[in-house]
Amino acid sequence: MSPFLFGYDFYYLWAVGSLLHQGENPYDLAILQRQLDAIGWPASEHAQQFTHPVGSLWLYWLFAMLPFKGSLAVWSALSMALMVGCAIQLRQVLEPRRTASVALVGLIAGIFPATLGNLIWGQMNAVILVGITFFAWAFRRDSYLQAGMFLSLVFLKPHLFFPLLVVVVAWELRARRLGVMLGCALGIALQLLASYLVAPHGFTSYLESLQGVLHESLGICGATVGQLLDCAFQWTWIRPSLLAVGSACALWLVHRYGYHPRTLLGLIVPLSVCVAPYCWMHSFVVLIPAVLCLVDRAAVCLSERALRCLSVSLAMGSLPLIVTARYQVVWIFLSWAVLGAAVLLLPRAGMEGENKPI
Repeated sequence: MSPFLFGYDFYYLWAVGSLLHQGENPYDLAILQRQLDAIGWPASEHAQQFTHPVGSLWLYWLFAMLPFKGSLAVWSALSMALMVGCAIQLRQVLEPRRTASVALVGLIAGIFPATLGNLIWGQMNAVILVGITFFAWAFRRDSYLQAGMFLSLVFLKPHLFFPLLVVVVAWELRARRLGVMLGCALGIALQLLASYLVAPHGFTSYLESLQGVLHESLGICGATVGQLLDCAFQWTWIRPSLLAVGSACALWLVHRYGYHPRTLLGLIVPLSVCVAPYCWMHSFVVLIPAVLCLVDRAAVCLSERALRCLSVSLAMGSLPLIVTARYQVVWIFLSWAVLGAAVLLLPRAGMEGENKPI
């Protein structure tokens, strides 16, 4: 990517929202290019077709109500506040011992490499983190309809959560309980309705551009093993195969360690990201719950000062890689490291009775 722009992806998101206000088709690349040019997009930078699903249009319409620079400032500040706030909330939901202080949890979430990447690139993953955070919060309170409505926010990027969704459907049916699924269906319906109201022709436009959208997305070598192998060897079968294997492993893990928020967010979400067919490093924001679970374990034997130093060192060392799109495959190691540590450490916590299934 050249040249680098702060909020690179937000240029696209705001331009899409602005086109919706004008009644234009955001999935038309020529129209999108003109809108990008109007807000200072470099003439030397090649624009790509907008690939986000139609159900997300309501969100970009909202932020395009402000002028571009003001909206970028609000978006950036709000994203950081949401990510740190979710981490503090997750401390209450996922860490029964609460050995890590609020200050440490906030610091780790605020300087986590994916948090910095999400902020610099201007992506919307903080909204998805809100969804899984308050899904866990509502689930623990037995508010299953509400939990499902929060879970529906993962459909802003559904490709990241296939094994998680398989697990939720399987265990909710096993429990003969429809609240989560009904709430999720209601949440999706509300998002689609909101998107339809702001873009009545958006659904048709998205379907017409779907083949090009899929080709654009799947042809990029990003931050998952499936993308890497498909791009390197044209193994088109690898992505669906990984999803199938990942879903089977997710079902086994929940059967082995229990169907509760700590397992879902600490184990199944990292597994889902690792086998996702498409991902960029800024989407690893959804690994924050798993990282906080690991920090809760590490705080037993490490001081807060040591954990702060480790967090700052990781953040500083990752900065050169965050601001470029050329080294996405490097971030594969982060997602698999989180998953490996979670598999080794978090089940032990469950077996010790720290977090009983609900």
